[in-house]
Formats: sequence, structure tokens, C-alpha cells
Amino acid sequence: MSPHPYVGMWVTADGHIRQMLLANGRYDEARGERESAYTGSYQVVGTRIEYVDDTGFSADGTFDGDVLHHAGYLFYREGSDAHRQASGLSMNVHRVGDTPGGVHADQAVGAHPRRR
Repeated sequence: MSPHPYVGMWVTADGHIRQMLLANGRYDEARGERESAYTGSYQVVGTRIEYVDDTGFSADGTFDGDVLHHAGYLFYREGSDAHRQASGLSMNVHRVGDTPGGVHADQAVGAHPRRR
């Protein structure tokens, strides 16, 4: 059985959060200088991902091509066109207060609506 197409490194535009999705159904997330800040298992069904970390906390997300919407953050497949474009905007993106959800594309200072 071949792994799903989402195996690999996913990062926020500023690179602060880095999440490695391993082919064996495990993930390892680093935050800033803190390696392996969160680890656990995950399952992918279609474009949806379900996480359970090693402490039992669960979360989910949705893939949209090379973009992962997870816990109010946007993650990008490392090295993808989407990542390169988002990295160019990352200097204008900020976390909105202390509210759950974090940064969304429409909260980027000076961001333009996505063009298709």
C-alpha cells in the first residue's frame, strides 16, 4: 500500500511551526527552537486529517493542494509554490490577539484575495 500524497514536511509561512507527516502514520511537530514539541499519530481520509497527540489531545485539518488548514493556521508543503508565495507574505502576517484560530489568509496585512 502506498502512502497518501501528504507525507512530508508542512510549515507555516514564517517557518516557526514545522510538522513532519511520516509515512508510518506518525507526526512530529517542532515549534521555534523546540524540536518534537508535539508528537502523535494521524490518519488521512481523502483531504481530511485527524490527529491524536501522544497525550490524547485530538485535532483535525483539511488539505487544499499544497496548503493544510489546521488549528487556525495555514501550513504549506515545504518548498512548494504555495510555500514560496506565502513566505513572501510572511513579513506581513501576524497572529491576531490571543484568540483561538491564529492567522488566516484574510487576516494578513496587505494580503489580496486568492486569485484562481
